Parts: sequence; structure tokens; C-alpha cells
Amino acid sequence: MSETQKGVLAALLSNILFGVLYLYGRWMEPMGGTEVFAWRMVSMLLILWLTLLLTRSLHSVFAYIKQIGKNRKQWLISSCPLLF
Repeated sequence: MSETQKGVLAALLSNILFGVLYLYGRWMEPMGGTEVFAWRMVSMLLILWLTLLLTRSLHSVFAYIKQIGKNRKQWLISSCPLLF
């Protein structure tokens, strides 16, 4: 599968997932906004981890975290340019 195809598939799946997560509020109607938000975050985290495991991309995440650990100041400057 080419990089373009992967990007298109990821975009389609993210839009579908966004729509499903919007419906969470209706499905969990007796719950308050905070509880629905918490469930949305938990489910998004689980789906993210599942996606990383299925695509065998988890090693890339850990490599990025190691790279951040080596040079935290440079990462912070590039991530938050308005602070510096």
C-alpha cells in the first residue's frame, strides 16, 4: 500500500471515527458532559493503540519519544515557538 493510499485510508477512518464519537453523547444520554468526554478520550486512546499495533508502527512512537528525551529543549522550542 502506498503512502498516499495510507493517508487517504487514515483520513477516511478518522472522519468515520469522529462521527461515531459524536454519537457517543446520544448513546450515553443519562451521563453528564464530563463522563461522556472521559469515555470519548478513553475510547480514542484504545483505538489509537490498536491502530498502532495493527500497523506495526508502535516502534516509531517509541523512537520518537527516545528522540525527545535526548534533546528536550530543542523539542520544546520547536513545539511551542510562541513561548520562546
